[in-house]
Amino acid sequence: MENPTAPLGKSFYQIRVYSSAILKKQWGNAIIMGCPSILSFTIFSRWKGLPLASNLPEVFRIISTESTDTRRIQFGCIRFSWQSSLFFSRKITALSEMNSRPQNSLRSKALPIFGVLLVFGAIIGGATIGIEAQAGAIGDYSYQGPRNVLELFTSQGCASCEPADKLLSSMARRPELLVLSLPIDYWDYYGWKDTLADPAFTARQRAYATARGDRQIYTPQTIIDGVVPIVGSDAEKIGEVLHQRAAAANSHWIPIRLSDSGSRVHVSIGAGAEESASVFLLSVDPVSTVQIRRGENAGRSATYTNVVKRIQKIGEWDGSVRDIDIPKPVDAKNGYVILLQRGDLARPGEILGAAKTPGL
Repeated sequence: MENPTAPLGKSFYQIRVYSSAILKKQWGNAIIMGCPSILSFTIFSRWKGLPLASNLPEVFRIISTESTDTRRIQFGCIRFSWQSSLFFSRKITALSEMNSRPQNSLRSKALPIFGVLLVFGAIIGGATIGIEAQAGAIGDYSYQGPRNVLELFTSQGCASCEPADKLLSSMARRPELLVLSLPIDYWDYYGWKDTLADPAFTARQRAYATARGDRQIYTPQTIIDGVVPIVGSDAEKIGEVLHQRAAAANSHWIPIRLSDSGSRVHVSIGAGAEESASVFLLSVDPVSTVQIRRGENAGRSATYTNVVKRIQKIGEWDGSVRDIDIPKPVDAKNGYVILLQRGDLARPGEILGAAKTPGL
């Protein structure tokens, strides 16, 4: 049996996205997404014989709930208009049967309505998609979260690192996580020189150990949010820590907006508690595959995810809103990451925020 409230529910959904866009001051997107939302809401309210005022409490209730990812609205206008047309078609058929009137007559009168709905949805939906595509073209990467950062210290010469490398690769698919591979060089003496290793990454791992006070370094070692060390292949323990860190991230995670004009990088950091932190840019290769010919992994082909190429400090943050604009590093053409982290390279602390380019 048809649910007459379903179309209204879809209108409520679009109104919530529309309202979320307004709250984020994305006025262009708000107007384009809001037109079909309000139109659909009005049509179905009138169809049910309800004055708009009777539905306002429900509208405000939905508006006050959590925001919705605006990417889901890209095809929403087209889809909703099509569903509206089908809805009206079923109603016209039902009315014609009840009134014993020829369906063709009623449908011919309703055809302009169908056409308007479909064309309107196509135009508005296409405009929404166009705006999204244009934003992507100029590299406007709005903050959507990662909410946790995992740094895996690994090596091509480490026989026990392969499971950790594969685990990190699988976790890279989760949008709330930012995963990074940092190949170290202290296994190079064992018959194979790691082709991706950098002494700076070994120094970073040692600096973490010094800051924690335990001075424990090993491979594979994962550092979560700059503060929690775990064996990199221990999926269960990593899951437990991420669950524990979720509350902490929600309480103090600082939003970062990243945009890229092609030759320059612009970073906008939100406000937070009064404290100091460093802003780092990490040049990253999304995927690197290496044929290992000697050492403990001789004969194996290893694939690494989000391999860090270089870490550079690009600014300071004092708890207030901060904008940073720098030339785009040459080695960041494949992707890069922004980290907001307590401390500095010599003594890194907790990571307070992060942003990444698409594909990482």
